[in-house]
Amino acid sequence: MTAAEHVFTTAELFADAPFDAGTLAAMMEAYAAACQDLDIACDIYAGQLGNEIRLQLVVRILKAAATGERDPNFLKMLALRSIPNEIEALNRKL
Repeated sequence: MTAAEHVFTTAELFADAPFDAGTLAAMMEAYAAACQDLDIACDIYAGQLGNEIRLQLVVRILKAAATGERDPNFLKMLALRSIPNEIEALNRKL
């Protein structure tokens, strides 16, 4: 498998985050639930169109966790807050 074909799993997306195990579990739960709500796969495939949405979810969850948020449901809600705008912008690129 080449670097361009690498699949980034949910665990890999948060692997380097400087949080304890409980926080990491909450973040991964929030990410998986957000992906499910959007009806998208959680894994990120290098070079795949649409990864921007998944990466935005990860970034938003990381930022919220950095402020002290630990509730997976609230992390998910914060991550999903402006996703409709992201999807609209992505569709305009197509």
